[in-house]
Amino acid sequence: MFLAAREDWEIHQFDVTGAYLKGDLEEEIYMEVPKGVDLRGKKGVVWKLEKLIYGLKQAGCQWKKKLDSMMVDLGFKKSASDDSLYILHDSKDRLQMVVLAYFDYTIPAGPNLN
Repeated sequence: MFLAAREDWEIHQFDVTGAYLKGDLEEEIYMEVPKGVDLRGKKGVVWKLEKLIYGLKQAGCQWKKKLDSMMVDLGFKKSASDDSLYILHDSKDRLQMVVLAYFDYTIPAGPNLN
């Protein structure tokens, strides 16, 4: 964020609520039914997950894939030197905004973030 300080850009910070729940499952995952759920005598029942849940090893990776896709769709390019940095240029190739995304913490910076 040295660039933002040097250029006197606005900097904000926000958390993406439930980020690890926003990715898409690419495989079939089953889980044991949590204790306390009434199965009415059924044994050996498992649930097939339709969405990510916290605690899955895949959750962070799937969120990152989803974020990459969304940022590219918005016109950002990924930095070649930092996997968590996205850069947006205008039609005249002037730098408009940078976004640093680390896990679910996001820091956009630019000359005018309105």
